[in-house]
Amino acid sequence: MLQLESALSTSQKLKIDENKLGNPQFVLEFLKSNGFYETHITKLVEKHPPLLVCRVESNLKPKLEYLAQIGYRGTFLPELIISNPYIVRASLCRMIKPCFEFLKEKLVSIEGRNDLVIKGLKRSSWLFTSNLDKILKPNFDLLVKGGVPVSNITTSLLFKCVLTQKPDSCIRSFNAVKGLGIDPKSPAFVYALRVMAQLSEST
Repeated sequence: MLQLESALSTSQKLKIDENKLGNPQFVLEFLKSNGFYETHITKLVEKHPPLLVCRVESNLKPKLEYLAQIGYRGTFLPELIISNPYIVRASLCRMIKPCFEFLKEKLVSIEGRNDLVIKGLKRSSWLFTSNLDKILKPNFDLLVKGGVPVSNITTSLLFKCVLTQKPDSCIRSFNAVKGLGIDPKSPAFVYALRVMAQLSEST
């Protein structure tokens, strides 16, 4: 179990300036008040020690409030942060919110189901910290224009290498899978795309 003394010791190792950064004790109490258990906090500190010196009012609070508002409540909230601790460092206005709104707009407008994006992002938290304009949007548009059904794109959210690879690599993987004769409308297409995305061009 994570004790305050242990957390403070960790923060001291970071060589922080307490006048410029957050108070570790305040951070711990804030997380506990938002449903984070000792085990959750321990995992977070192990994965991302700078969490202890994040500012609560200007950083953690707005992000956790937004995530709870869009559907990540109860144990889902700490599980989401643990799966991708960089959420605490990413900009809420420039990265987290735009990425979610983009996927929500695309998936809900076509499929009519708000739970698709919620479920997808619960298992694919890295999308919250993706570059929307340079990575996520171009790759998503490529799949849609290439004939991949949105329901199958939802499946691809499980595979980090599909939507978060560089656009040039995504195009190369897409063309390679299509060249094998696999129909983009087939569910097998996104699985093949996942495999192709993990291979070098020569392989």
